[in-house]
Amino acid sequence: MHPVFRYVIPIAFVCQMSFLHSQSVAPSLQLDFGSPQSAVAAIYGKPFGHWKLTASEHSVQVGVPTGLWDVYHLIAPQDRMYVTMLHFGSESNREREKTDLSLNSLILEPNGHWSVIQILNDQPELTSVCANNCDVVRISNRVGNISLLLKPKAVLTDGMVLYFEGDSATITWKSVSSMESAVSWVYALRLKDFDSHHADCRREVIGTWHPEINIRK
Repeated sequence: MHPVFRYVIPIAFVCQMSFLHSQSVAPSLQLDFGSPQSAVAAIYGKPFGHWKLTASEHSVQVGVPTGLWDVYHLIAPQDRMYVTMLHFGSESNREREKTDLSLNSLILEPNGHWSVIQILNDQPELTSVCANNCDVVRISNRVGNISLLLKPKAVLTDGMVLYFEGDSATITWKSVSSMESAVSWVYALRLKDFDSHHADCRREVIGTWHPEINIRK
């Protein structure tokens, strides 16, 4: 089981009603990487809570930064809900207090069986990463678990990529092998951070994806 489940599941499923009162502003699902923390707070209000991500957590092995993350619950069309974790710039709490840091990484946990393409349609900030076309890359790790990477064709090492992963909450690993696969975890992180943690993975480009103007279903 993904280590974060111990933290997220009670929030997402037991406290589904109470969180609506914990965020002072109704979320709009409009986030932009590079936005200052103060601007995000002005739209979303106070976070539901915080998550202190340490080096031992699975998410850090994916490549996201350690430190303090702000946790929100965001609603998409037809009551689809996402537990959304936002990281702002630095892992130092002392620096966070002194500087208006910028959004530089994001983790989503869907509360249902949403596909890769459905999640992209729900989340404009993710779609923006592929504004200039993304390679769809199938990732196989050393034990054969399959996940999906969306990598902009002209991305620099400091640029953002999107990583869609299943989990081992059941006996059989839930793979994410295509844009139609259901997803357990979504990561937006820098390419160089992803690459540094996936040097031994097999990669296969299986297509190209570019966002279209879609009506959300």
